[in-house]
Amino acid sequence: MLRRVLHHVATETPLAQTTAQAHAADLVTVSPVARHKRMCTVGPWLAELTAARTASGTTFAAERGAGFRRFATDATTGTRPGACGTTARVHDRLDLATRTPQQVEVTDVHGGERLRRFARAAGDLDLLDRADCNPPDLAHARAADAHVIARDNRGTLPRFDARDRPLDLVPKVLRLGRPGRVRSWAARGHTATGPLAVRVCAVRLRAAAARRAPAWLRREKGGAVTAADLEWARFRVVITTVPADRRTAEQVLDLFRLRWQAALQIQRDQSIGGLDALPHVRDDTIASWLCGKLLAQALARALVASAPVPPWSPGHARAA
Repeated sequence: MLRRVLHHVATETPLAQTTAQAHAADLVTVSPVARHKRMCTVGPWLAELTAARTASGTTFAAERGAGFRRFATDATTGTRPGACGTTARVHDRLDLATRTPQQVEVTDVHGGERLRRFARAAGDLDLLDRADCNPPDLAHARAADAHVIARDNRGTLPRFDARDRPLDLVPKVLRLGRPGRVRSWAARGHTATGPLAVRVCAVRLRAAAARRAPAWLRREKGGAVTAADLEWARFRVVITTVPADRRTAEQVLDLFRLRWQAALQIQRDQSIGGLDALPHVRDDTIASWLCGKLLAQALARALVASAPVPPWSPGHARAA
């Protein structure tokens, strides 16, 4: 069964052709209809295999900065044959120590990004985009004695001071006049389980990054960009639940820069692995196909990582 699924997803061979080839090789006598029914149900099994393939003991031992295991969460999208726009969304939690997915969930187009999809453990540190910067997700992390660093989202996470008064940090951040200047402020957010202590860490971007920021913002918002948005884009502002005695504001912002590695991994899976071109129509077969793709990519990464590296010397380079 696994061999046929991997052949189907890795070579992107149609399901009927995969079944015919398996018949020709005397691997199976199942009919195409039965084969399709199996594809409707194997998604959870493939997801478990992917998690087992990537979650080895040596994986978790690496890169435990300040006692934290560091993760980044993101999502990619795909489209059914003949459809327009997003059909399925793959939610991925990436271990930054090994660049491998540790938890994966596939939803339909209505499945929004949220940290609550993933199981947390004490000592985890997730680097999140602004979509996950909200009270329920932060409370979910703290309930497991885990922490987060998230891009600030003023619309979904109102901040309050120690006296429970609204805290407007915009003028404080805008006063950071020197590029590279870092500041942090203590704040509180309200969750269903009570107040949650957070820190707001901000830095004014240096000249090169500040020049790129407005162009990125215009691509994201289009014509809805305002002058205030362009001014705010010259700063990087994050929310964290990590206490100040564990990580300074500078260290928090340095950690958050690691999140781009998750975005690169998602882009590789989408472009090289073909996650964005779905060959099925039903939601359950889409989930099975995507989980099979992720398993095939995990196996490919393991094969590449274990391949011997040929010896190198300056003499070899001259001969080449």
